[in-house]
Amino acid sequence: MDKPFLSDIKELRRRARTHIEEGAVTEGYRADRGTILRLLNQLEGKGLIEMITEDLVAERIAIDSYAEMIRYVGEDDPTTRRMLEGILANEEEHAEDLRTLVEALGKDERRASRG
Repeated sequence: MDKPFLSDIKELRRRARTHIEEGAVTEGYRADRGTILRLLNQLEGKGLIEMITEDLVAERIAIDSYAEMIRYVGEDDPTTRRMLEGILANEEEHAEDLRTLVEALGKDERRASRG
């Protein structure tokens, strides 16, 4: 027997349009939003560029860690090595995206302070 689809598309659309000003926070969100925002703000830097820079630092730590694991595994476990190389490639892509974002935001911030 086929499994029925979990939700009616029309109902999903109706619910999505309700309280649209809430963004990604839907009826299914169960956490205390104020507490979550407070916790995140304590982790996040003083501004967007600082927060993204901290994310970039974390990505660079992950890149070094995966590269070190790949060197350790070497040719002894090719399956694990390929898996780690895939993860490393993703981390490098994330880091490059964050670097580009920091650079672009920095230019925008400099323009705004001059204008």
